[in-house]
Amino acid sequence: MLVKVSVENFKSFDKAAELTMISSNKIRTNANHRLKIKSTQLLKYAVVYGANASGKTNLALFFKFFKDSVCNGIPIEATQMFCKNRQENKERESSFEIQITVGDKFYAYGFSAVLSRRKVTGEWLYELYQNGSAKCLFEREGSKRPVLNDGITLTNTEKNKFETYADDFEGNETSLFLTEMNRGKKYSTRSKLLFFRDVYDWIQNHISIITPDTPLIDLEYYYDDNSLKLINKLIKTFDTGISQVKIEEITLDELSNALPKSVFDKMMQHVKNRMEEQEEPSFRMTMRSKETFFNIEVEGHSEPKVTTIRLHHNKSFYEFGFDEESDGTRRLFDLMDMLLNKREDVLYVVDELERSLHPKLTERFLQLFMQLHDEQRMQLLFTTHESSIMDQAIFRRDEIWFVERNAENASSIDFIDHFDDTFSNLYFYGDTGIGKTFLSNCVAKELMDHGHSVIYFTAFQLFDILSKGVFAKDEEAIAANENIFTCDLLIIDDLGTELTNSFTTSQLFLCLNERILHRKSTIISTNLGLSQLTDLYSERILSRIMDNYVLIKLFGEDIRMQKRRR
Repeated sequence: MLVKVSVENFKSFDKAAELTMISSNKIRTNANHRLKIKSTQLLKYAVVYGANASGKTNLALFFKFFKDSVCNGIPIEATQMFCKNRQENKERESSFEIQITVGDKFYAYGFSAVLSRRKVTGEWLYELYQNGSAKCLFEREGSKRPVLNDGITLTNTEKNKFETYADDFEGNETSLFLTEMNRGKKYSTRSKLLFFRDVYDWIQNHISIITPDTPLIDLEYYYDDNSLKLINKLIKTFDTGISQVKIEEITLDELSNALPKSVFDKMMQHVKNRMEEQEEPSFRMTMRSKETFFNIEVEGHSEPKVTTIRLHHNKSFYEFGFDEESDGTRRLFDLMDMLLNKREDVLYVVDELERSLHPKLTERFLQLFMQLHDEQRMQLLFTTHESSIMDQAIFRRDEIWFVERNAENASSIDFIDHFDDTFSNLYFYGDTGIGKTFLSNCVAKELMDHGHSVIYFTAFQLFDILSKGVFAKDEEAIAANENIFTCDLLIIDDLGTELTNSFTTSQLFLCLNERILHRKSTIISTNLGLSQLTDLYSERILSRIMDNYVLIKLFGEDIRMQKRRR
């Protein structure tokens, strides 16, 4: 299972950013969202929320890049993947690390590289222990010879083999040693070098990445009778109008005519590679392009059997092809593998889970995923900008992460984790009932649990306190005024719902400006867009917010209305 990831100088991530799946001991809700491995409680879900262009997709791309680099070598396009917000980043090291469990063992594997030159500058693998200590299994520095831990006792045969592999690899700056140790190498069941195979296998076979624009997806569920029954049962629960899913066999020529040549050639090369990996090939896989959906079955060395799906709708005389369905229905079939897969220890990374789906369909999908994999070692990490997904009834607070862009146009993960060392302010805006207050309260609770002072006011309450301090000389109000300017975090909820006048405008500017000068963070939630903010207050206030706040627009359907319809 995934434990933690860290990334630095990659895409929009400039400084080191981390995301952890280790659960918080302070949160008691949804205890079934955790799995205990030894003494560590790991979360099964992570929701990565961010506004458009915040960098959340780049977190999903990290997993794709990491997997591609380990399995196939650092890709050519990596030369442009360094963080481009600073000139020196082109020649600066980028760093990548994942911490995982394989069985009941904990590992940390990572590498560093100058991406612009595809030059590997370091690589390491550690075994981690529950007491916080770690043992280095192997490491390499630049083109130097990889070094194995002295405490690993090898047989003479294994020692000679490793020495040969390490000697041959010396001087290599373009490949990863973990990859090399899995290129045609065989390990006995008692080998002390099995960690090379185990870690590589987890990265290669236990991470599944699904993005909205992936032209070709290799999924695993089969069109056998049992799977087809379950697919039909599940598809009806989504209220798509589909009453039955059928399969229809087609020829390779028909498949070739249905796909662009480049996609067909890529798919057939993929099938060929899979066949060459096995002496007696036997596998099935599902291939999905934008408007097509095919299942390919290989038994032995005979021609692959190809099937496609046909869909029957309620009260419809004719069947429909996959290309005739809506984007939302097609998206459901992208995600169906996640519901049907019964393999243990799989991490699904999904970019924009809600893409083309109605919020209620997204919620229903998440509920089904949790029900079907309740007792499995299966994790789901997904990005979204749909605020209604983050309902506290669905997810724990420690499962929700925020990606934001700072003033230097670099992404960071989580406002809370960097609160002590980074000055940042948030401006949540969007329609009524989409979760702005809920998000603010989540942040407030976490920061208070970490010992920070947080004050929450609705806009009406804030200006009422400020006016009493100025005009009535109320002692309690005067004391509250001081706290408003000095607390670690001030939350102003529903800005724009108060009665606005010259006093509220001047006091709002004073409050925001003083807190910026003293580097005290503020969260504002409002229904007001930026143009409305200028009309209601002033250009000076807009200027302060534009220059010093991360603007996060929330999308979605009114959560209160959704709950009333349930």
